Amino acid sequence: MTGLNATIVVERRAFRLDLALAVPSGSITAVVGPNGSGKSTTLRVLAGLLRPTSGRIELERRLLDDVASGIHVSASDRGAGVVFQDYLLFPHLTAVENVAFGPIAHGIRRKVARASAHGWLERLAIAEFGSTRPAHLSGGQAQRVALARALILEPPLLLLDEPLAALDASTRVDVRAELRSQLKTYSGATVLVTHDPADALALADELIVLDRGGVVQRGAPRAVAASPVNDYVAGLFLNSGT
Repeated sequence: MTGLNATIVVERRAFRLDLALAVPSGSITAVVGPNGSGKSTTLRVLAGLLRPTSGRIELERRLLDDVASGIHVSASDRGAGVVFQDYLLFPHLTAVENVAFGPIAHGIRRKVARASAHGWLERLAIAEFGSTRPAHLSGGQAQRVALARALILEPPLLLLDEPLAALDASTRVDVRAELRSQLKTYSGATVLVTHDPADALALADELIVLDRGGVVQRGAPRAVAASPVNDYVAGLFLNSGT
């Protein structure tokens, strides 16, 4: 199977994450759970920011991590696009400069990179904010810039870290719809980390519910919502209003 195949184990003093992922190219897996469940740890391992205690990660048949063999590809060499919860845009750069930064860093001529960046901002309906710096963007606009910056290099893996959590309720609905539209045309594997099952229901093909580092339930999001295995999973959907 092309896409992402991973077995991840991370052990700390009072915590153990044990998770297997198989995310085909063109599909979206959402990892849902409360704070401390292992969501952020999963994302950091996939991004190459944290070495697993044991396990193996393969992306498009390229080995990124194999603890037994001592293989670990650095975050900068993985080719993953990451959208963080707080976007982490460069504050001194305009929106178009933020999006063009990756291609320029990869050796693409500045003029070509900026033209591509403008194209991505147009796709995300924020071209008029190309010359605006992050401090003057709304949360929804900043999220779209961060998404464009992650996708412009057409990475084989997209990692979304609570991408809608910083938005107010009305903006969240609009940006979620825009995100769904963009992900439909994305050909790589996507892993979405969120505490909100509504995001998974709207965006994901597979839902994994984590609690204290272990998988509680996994399956198609609506199937999980319809048949929760315990009160904890039922409560996730009840509390989210889904």
